[in-house]
Amino acid sequence: MPSEFLHVRRLQLYTVPPFQGSGVSVRRAITAAVPDEPLLHNHADGPSQPLVRYSCQAGVVELVAIGAAIALAGTLAERLKRLRVGQNWFVVKAVEVRDEKLPFGECAESLPYVFDTPWLALNEDNHRRFLGTVEGERKQLLQRILAGNLLSLSKAVGHNVSERLVPELEWWEPVPCYHKGVSLVGFRAAFRVNFHVPPGLGLGKLVAKGFGRVGSPGREGG
Repeated sequence: MPSEFLHVRRLQLYTVPPFQGSGVSVRRAITAAVPDEPLLHNHADGPSQPLVRYSCQAGVVELVAIGAAIALAGTLAERLKRLRVGQNWFVVKAVEVRDEKLPFGECAESLPYVFDTPWLALNEDNHRRFLGTVEGERKQLLQRILAGNLLSLSKAVGHNVSERLVPELEWWEPVPCYHKGVSLVGFRAAFRVNFHVPPGLGLGKLVAKGFGRVGSPGREGG
């Protein structure tokens, strides 16, 4: 079955000095610089899936926008002049905007992916359930959660999933993660699923802050 195509807009901000910080720092700096845009804060009415993902790789800030955030992202090149993290200022010297139409949605084949950053799959209830099960059941639980993450992403961009999603975790391992001083359980993992996921999008919790970034094996996501 042919998939649809998803419009993805990527902004890369080159700063002097090169930006230092994680996706959490990027989000904080961007929302402080542009405080009047609810979509950037991911507090707007609508789907719970964030429509903007923030990250920093090799000193370059990146924003990935989908859905209703596409138009807003296009205005940021002129609005972002300086970014602040604590007492440090980063002057935006250049902005690169790239628009892509990428396959999105169900497909007949099972496609391979990896999480380039830890996947935060578990909410409080699922964490208790995860701890109370053996390894085979844990894998099944994580696969159900992964299918739910894909459904949430689809809903956020107005895509109706009409086929049953069949994710298969090829390998996974827990890794400690921290957010606002709180210890969380994340997962490094590789999986296959009958769904086109554009590289650089996120699945799971806190995807706006850089967690759960999806890439393809053999290449860097985003």
